[in-house]
Amino acid sequence: MLAEQARSKRLRAMGISQWQLAHPERLKGLATVAAVSVDETARCLVITDENMNLQTPFWQDVKQALAPFGIAENAWRTLSFEMLQTLNLSQPVVMFFLDDKNQLETAPADLPQNDVWRASPKITTSTLEHLQQSSTQKRALWQQIQQIPFFE
Repeated sequence: MLAEQARSKRLRAMGISQWQLAHPERLKGLATVAAVSVDETARCLVITDENMNLQTPFWQDVKQALAPFGIAENAWRTLSFEMLQTLNLSQPVVMFFLDDKNQLETAPADLPQNDVWRASPKITTSTLEHLQQSSTQKRALWQQIQQIPFFE
């Protein structure tokens, strides 16, 4: 509190008015209006609202399995479901949806609907925690990976 008062005093001394939003909640979500683009080197997107570390042993196994198909270690990106709504893709990418809330199924109108989006293979599974604990879900994931039509 003292630091804030000192900052306010310094701003007043410089002739700068300090403003505080009366309703900051009204601005929530405006930062995501801009289109989200991924760079040309991206080949796989992991879409999740979890805080994802792609360096875990599980993801290293997945990356190693996909490496022979031209998907390098540095070609992986993570996005949230919110970012997905304004995703702008210039090339097809493999999309891993880690979703225990079925957000992909419940909001298809919010998702991009273009040729690149449709051409991008989509893999859906539950959260990473559930996936790591369930051999059935792991098997389903590997079956989906095996069915991906890899592209050049």
